[in-house]
Amino acid sequence: MAKTKTCALEVEWVIGVICVLIFVTFSEGVKTCDQYNDKAKDKTLTFTNPDMGDLEFGTVTQYKAMSCCASGYTSMIWYKGSVPYPWKGIDPAETYMENLNGNQTLKFQYLKDKQAGNYTCSASNGTHSINHTKTLWVEPMQFMDKPKELNSKRCRDYSRLHGGNVTFYCEFYFGYGGDEDKMIYWIKENKTGEYDVETQLDNTTYITNWKPRDKMQTIGSYLYIYDIQSSSYADYTVYAQNGYGTEVVSLKLSYGDPNPEPFIKENTVLFIITIAVSSTVVLTLIILAVGIKYRLNLQLIYKYHISKAEENGEDKKYDVFISHSGTDDDFRFVKYVLMQYLENQCKFKLCVEERDFLAGNAIADNVVESIEASKSWIIILTPDYLTAHWSSFQFHVALEQSLKLRSNLVIVLAKELPEDANTDHMKALGHVISVTKCLKWQPDDVGKTRKFWKKLLLQLPKSAAGRSSVLKAISEQQDEPVTSVCEPDCERLLSQQSIESGYSGSPTTDLEDGPALVGGFSPPRSSSNRTHMPGNSTVRADSSLCQDHVNVSVESDKMTKASNPLLNVST
Repeated sequence: MAKTKTCALEVEWVIGVICVLIFVTFSEGVKTCDQYNDKAKDKTLTFTNPDMGDLEFGTVTQYKAMSCCASGYTSMIWYKGSVPYPWKGIDPAETYMENLNGNQTLKFQYLKDKQAGNYTCSASNGTHSINHTKTLWVEPMQFMDKPKELNSKRCRDYSRLHGGNVTFYCEFYFGYGGDEDKMIYWIKENKTGEYDVETQLDNTTYITNWKPRDKMQTIGSYLYIYDIQSSSYADYTVYAQNGYGTEVVSLKLSYGDPNPEPFIKENTVLFIITIAVSSTVVLTLIILAVGIKYRLNLQLIYKYHISKAEENGEDKKYDVFISHSGTDDDFRFVKYVLMQYLENQCKFKLCVEERDFLAGNAIADNVVESIEASKSWIIILTPDYLTAHWSSFQFHVALEQSLKLRSNLVIVLAKELPEDANTDHMKALGHVISVTKCLKWQPDDVGKTRKFWKKLLLQLPKSAAGRSSVLKAISEQQDEPVTSVCEPDCERLLSQQSIESGYSGSPTTDLEDGPALVGGFSPPRSSSNRTHMPGNSTVRADSSLCQDHVNVSVESDKMTKASNPLLNVST
């Protein structure tokens, strides 16, 4: 009796293998995507095959195909690692993508060892994309090992209620050849015993099915259970056998709601994630706010303390050449504002015509030699500069050196230009003004004056001798009180007339980033007869010097509030 049953099972097995072989031969595998895509009627961008695993096996020199079932896409491409198809060194006749059943199937006609790796299918609808990655292992022709399970998504435990349905699906790699030894079967085990699902259970409730691909190298097996009853809750084991061993996967069907409400633990995790994301966003916003507020300070600290970048012109005699109109007003701005701060506090080496030009040399020679001996150049732009005799010559020489050394040519707008300012005779200056940001001097606004000094320091070259001085200057939160060299009566007069000066300022203003100004261009004031100046220099305060400042303040051109449309001014 037992022998007869065994023979019958063997006959059924042989017939099953023959049917599968005929099916594979004529259809060259199942249409793995059609059956899933037909169900995706909403056509949303999604992967439709619930059995798409993350592991694939293939046999060297043999055929291998990897399908990517999706719906709602307009384009689909395969990547190996991060490189899109086609890959370097492949033969397109042997490795190619083929549009099968509306999906891009990656095919290897003759698989090679070097083609093992991670492959990603990327589907896009033009606005969004989805990706699925598989790891491909290449096995030898003589595969002498038991079948390998491919981590199929539905090869797992399930919970279902009475009357429901469930589908188990497990897929195995068997290797090339030996088809007569390949076998997959299911066993149900409960308190009453063990049962062969295919031969000993009701075939209307329990149905099994094979799904071969890659010409029988990989075979999957379904177990469908319909109208679940109490007796259906049990342990189910799938066995995959070849001539070298058996792979066993144990699964369980238990009673339970397949879509339960989230547990409190899950809510807790969600709460923690929400707090973490919120904290990250808040911290990022705080960092951005601080970065924006202290952007200039951070840039200066990086430039003068952290950055190791080399600058052009390290062998130059001067750090900065200052070009101005030569008028008393402009010279006093250079002497009592720029020189006081850049030289005395920040230790830059400045080149100023009135002090550094060599006596007896031609002016043109002095200009060229001084500009070429400097790392960078500052243009003091005022209405007088546009009409001064040597201004155009100095500007063009400085511009040529700036382009040659790729260094900064800084334009400081010390006085507003009238609307009808004519720059036709200095077209290059007009062009530079139109494409760069002028630094606008506004001594009557403490905040803008601080920004002026910081922006100026950012555009100037790093002075090796003055790096520590620059850092000290920008890190001080409050300047020490500075005083004027003028007598008290003169000081009050300057305060009254300073608003009419081209370089207005408050005689009592203490600036964080630079010296305070009095009227036009004044050194720090003091009630004493001799005052200690920034940078350990001393000047004598007398009536004639004070009178000079009064004259400058009274005779300075009145500033117009309308800006020249050519100017791109940074305040």
